[in-house]
Amino acid sequence: CPPLKAILHIMVHGNFNGQTLDDPQLRALFDHDAIVNSDWYAARLETKASVDRALWQRHTAALRAFTANEIYTSEVERLQLSERLKMAEAAEKAASAPDYADSLKGTLGTDPSLL
Repeated sequence: CPPLKAILHIMVHGNFNGQTLDDPQLRALFDHDAIVNSDWYAARLETKASVDRALWQRHTAALRAFTANEIYTSEVERLQLSERLKMAEAAEKAASAPDYADSLKGTLGTDPSLL
C-alpha cells in the first residue's frame, strides 16, 4: 500500500523520496480516485475475490458431503442444510463471476502477500 508506506516512511525519516506531508504529489497518494484506480488496489481486490471463491468452494463442498451422508438425514432437515447449501452455491457463483472483484471496490480487499 504505497500511501501507507509513504506515511510510515515520513514518520520515521521525516520525508518520503524527498517529499514531506506538504507536498501535493505525496498528498495525491491519498486521493480516493487515485487509490481505487491504482494497480496495487486492483491486486488487493483480485486477491479478495480469489480468497472468497476458495472459501465458498470449501463451504459448498463441506455442506454437500454432510448432506450426502444418510446418517445425518435428520440433522440436515433440522438445520435446513439444503437451503443453506443453495445459499452457499449462490455465493460461490457470485464470487466466481468475472465482475466480482469490481463489486468489492470500496472495501479493503486482501493483501496479496498473504496468499
